[in-house]
Amino acid sequence: MAAGGGEEGVAHTLRIVREEMKVAMALTGNTRIHQLGPDVLDSA
Repeated sequence: MAAGGGEEGVAHTLRIVREEMKVAMALTGNTRIHQLGPDVLDSA
């Protein structure tokens, strides 16, 4: 794959972001994006 990966690279990156978002949502106990607020951020 070339640097950046073109369309395939973008699709791969979006898959990673989607999976990471699923994990983050599960860890915060939220099931919908609109439920997220500043309170879910680590202030440390």
